[in-house]
Amino acid sequence: MNGDVIAIQHCLKSLKPGGRAAILIKEDFLTKGGVVGRVRDYFLNSVKNISVVSLPRGLFLPYTPTKTSILYFEKEGTRNTVFFFVVKHVGHTFGAKQRVIAENDLPNVLSASNDPSSASELPIDYHIEKRETVIQNDNSLWIYDYIESLPPERESENTLDVLGDHIEQSGFRITPSETPHEDFKVLGISNSEGVFMNEVKSGSEFKGDYRGIQVQAGDFVYNPHRVDVGSIGIVPKSLSGGMVSGVYVVFSLKSTSQIPPHYLLYLLKSEDYLNIVRAYDTRHDAVRGKLTFSQLARIRLYTPEQDVIDSFNTAQTKIQDFRNQADELEFILIEDHFK
Repeated sequence: MNGDVIAIQHCLKSLKPGGRAAILIKEDFLTKGGVVGRVRDYFLNSVKNISVVSLPRGLFLPYTPTKTSILYFEKEGTRNTVFFFVVKHVGHTFGAKQRVIAENDLPNVLSASNDPSSASELPIDYHIEKRETVIQNDNSLWIYDYIESLPPERESENTLDVLGDHIEQSGFRITPSETPHEDFKVLGISNSEGVFMNEVKSGSEFKGDYRGIQVQAGDFVYNPHRVDVGSIGIVPKSLSGGMVSGVYVVFSLKSTSQIPPHYLLYLLKSEDYLNIVRAYDTRHDAVRGKLTFSQLARIRLYTPEQDVIDSFNTAQTKIQDFRNQADELEFILIEDHFK
């Protein structure tokens, strides 16, 4: 059995009526099903006065990258609500060489816990949910099953749209070993280069059960475990028909008239939206993070005004012209070198 759930069961049994506990847990205990889910059901049926304090990823580096939360509860209590808090700063930087910083959310979380009426006046992300709602939602204790992480307000742009209304999954799953004599362009994705050519391999070089995703020009591709650092890109025409790893997520815009592709790429790689990705990608993987398509689709964004779209498209056309000129110059220099 999962060691984490055994520890939680032990704490529950050890507490006397009215006893209180605070446990540091992996984030996936908050949502996972199976045995973990059944223990979470037992937990919620056994305690009250629950508070979930989400701690920042990287807090325990360099020892572990695991995303964690503090679970506070009482064996008996009177409060039929669940308090959720998000801690982003803890008074020091993360990693092997920590240094003290001024930002620290922990005192504000403590103040809000002691006096919930003051929470709205404090600079912290928090939410109070009815116990009945939590039970109806498979006893999920993950704050973002109840609230959204939103980008900063911008006066000059339109209302917030759900990204899922503008995108759809794309790509075609293939098994290269089924065509052993065919060559496949294997593509990679990085935060610096976007989508790039990695290597060319024949179908016979792949394991029999390996499945990749064939992509087309204009498709977006991202690594679900590294999109939080900007590992996302758009497939260029020169790499259309290539194949990416089957664990990657591939999607496309339903229409490019409302949201230009490179405008969306710019947004998703910006720090404001990376913070939203980092909020949502822990639901399915507390250690590495994993942004599924469904979590991506719930992100909200401001659709740009038409003049912004026109300016952006004009700039992109100029950039592409410069790239084409650079490619032509590179070709000429290579030809001259080998004459």
